[in-house]
Amino acid sequence: MNARSPAALVEPIASRKSAAALARLAGVPCPDFLLVLVDAQLHLLNLYRLPRAGEGVQNFPLGAAVRLAIEAQAEGMIVIQEREADPVPRRPDLELTSSLQRALEETGIGLVDHLLVCGELITSAGGLSLPKTALRKTGSP
Repeated sequence: MNARSPAALVEPIASRKSAAALARLAGVPCPDFLLVLVDAQLHLLNLYRLPRAGEGVQNFPLGAAVRLAIEAQAEGMIVIQEREADPVPRRPDLELTSSLQRALEETGIGLVDHLLVCGELITSAGGLSLPKTALRKTGSP
């Protein structure tokens, strides 16, 4: 997908449900992550499938995710994990959310959400939420 194609900028990602639907449409297998990069109005810029080797922050390609966000000139990032069972966040999910927030703070890119998707159930690791209007960058009032 072209990062700035007109079709990619038509609809904002306005809810957790629509973000989770992106993961299903992209056919992301359960062990992998879907990295969703958005602009300040939550318009989709690009999607990436990031493989992982297991649970925990050490198995998430943090450097690659941040690099992709910078290259796309993204202002926000959503990380989506498909789960086969229970979507309740566990310690590795919370550690990943914290690591993402710390890494992105240095770039000015906001972590919009880290979603865990299990069937129709969707939860947020770390209690983040999708803003209803524009994304506020780190450090903005």
